[in-house]
Amino acid sequence: MPKSKSLQQKAFRMILTAAAALLFVVGGINFVITTITTMQGYKRETAHDMRYAVSLIDAEYIENLYHKLWERYNTIPEEIRNNPYTEEYVEYVMEFVDDDFWKARDILEKCRIETELENVCLLLPDTTRKRLIYVIDGYEVKHAYFPGQWISEEYSATDSPEEIQRILDSSFLMYPDYGDVSGWISTNYIEINDREGNFLGYASCDIDITSFIYRMIIQVVVYLDLLILAVVFMAWGMSRNIDRWMITPVNKLARAAKEYKGRDKTKLDDDIDESCPKEYFESLDILRSGDEIEILWDSLSDMEKDINLTMKRIRQMTAEKERLSAELEVATKIQANMLPKSFPLFPENDEFTLCASMDPAKEVGGDFYDVFKMDDDHLCMVIGDVSGKGVPAALFMVRSMSVIRDRAKAGRTPAEILEESNNVLYEGNSETMFVTVWMGILCLSTGELIESNAGHEDPAFKKKDGEFELIKKSHGFMLGAFSNRKYKNDTILMEKGDCIFVYTDGLIDATNKDDERFKTERMIQALNSYKDDAPDELLGHIKSEIDGFVQDAEQFDDLTMLAFFYNGTGGETSL
Repeated sequence: MPKSKSLQQKAFRMILTAAAALLFVVGGINFVITTITTMQGYKRETAHDMRYAVSLIDAEYIENLYHKLWERYNTIPEEIRNNPYTEEYVEYVMEFVDDDFWKARDILEKCRIETELENVCLLLPDTTRKRLIYVIDGYEVKHAYFPGQWISEEYSATDSPEEIQRILDSSFLMYPDYGDVSGWISTNYIEINDREGNFLGYASCDIDITSFIYRMIIQVVVYLDLLILAVVFMAWGMSRNIDRWMITPVNKLARAAKEYKGRDKTKLDDDIDESCPKEYFESLDILRSGDEIEILWDSLSDMEKDINLTMKRIRQMTAEKERLSAELEVATKIQANMLPKSFPLFPENDEFTLCASMDPAKEVGGDFYDVFKMDDDHLCMVIGDVSGKGVPAALFMVRSMSVIRDRAKAGRTPAEILEESNNVLYEGNSETMFVTVWMGILCLSTGELIESNAGHEDPAFKKKDGEFELIKKSHGFMLGAFSNRKYKNDTILMEKGDCIFVYTDGLIDATNKDDERFKTERMIQALNSYKDDAPDELLGHIKSEIDGFVQDAEQFDDLTMLAFFYNGTGGETSL
């Protein structure tokens, strides 16, 4: 685990960083302003010097020289014009080196010396070839260019037409350059026009800015030294105040919180009441600053009492929940014991084989099944699904199961039993609960199955050598929702080896994590995959199919299944 840093260290570093950033920005702005102001001065002075120098030269001479030099430049053969430093090229332009030229050049050289410029010259732009053609060069004679000789970006460090235009448009921009001999220089330009105001070319001058560069470097170094001292002093002073008004109170609150966390929690059960003292935070010696620190202190002080009282209530609720959980566990066992579960049922009867199961979504559920003999030759099978879940559904399930069993023992048909049970369940049903029921009464000796459906899922039926398919008959209303409802009997004549499978909607509505339902089609497919299984094996395989489909998704509804195989001798099947 990395070593933690205190708030004081973090605050000091933050203040140090902020102060340094502030002073750096201020220093940077000052540096930019100083540089721009200085370059504006250089630009104004050099522009004035160039205009003065050009004004000393005869304007008519300059105009004629520009025009004639341009004409001569364009008449020079291309192969010679591409290299201005050959003797052949110089011969083409030597005619311009006359007395007037030397007078004009002397003026530029004198101005250069008097103004302490590095160079002053007149230039003619060749924008097509991106060249600058020298007209008069005021540099030292032995290093000066002849009129007509040119320079370009391709062969030397010269400014492009675009850069020259930016310099002309700016009030301070002058492009710097560095040479091993000349050092740091900066170039400025002005336009030269003829007597009618038409553009001829440029006047250019170079100014030594080495001393300015060194001066700025020294200024930056000195400023950085002062910056460091100022930053350290500011950070120290601000951290002292922050430590007093923020860090010390926060540290006290942190220590109190740590002590509160490590308190003896076993005393909370019996020692806490509404007047419980707030000893961990209330007793802190914190300056009343009237800011968020004080608000936090007061809030923590109040929170301490609230947490203690809440923990007591939580412990009480936990104890109550454990008590209810124990009672629900007992209720679950009672509910499970109400359902037939000692399979095989009625082992003395070899006319049938039957198995059923019920898996509640909660501790107790609303699904149920029941199997009982009405007499020696009639077997009653019931499966139901109560609306809702949990304890209310379980209570309604117990009542429904009891009412249906009592009415069935009177020897009536399934439709009559469901009709009477519906009216009984409707009475006093203020919560408007209901139950869907499928009931079948089988005559063991003949295989005749009379069934009736009160809003329940369609059963699945399989012939001995066939496959499972749904028995789709008309349904009556669910029980308990409306009074005085009629129900219909349907007859199925079962043969030896036939099977009927009934279930609740918890099977087909089982949902996986992708919110996909198991559905009736998948149920029929699963039943036919295990159609030759015994009843107990069939239910186990169907449950495994559902578990594999649902996987880790939570079961949200009760799941009940009943499989009945007829082993006796009956007649032909009639659906």
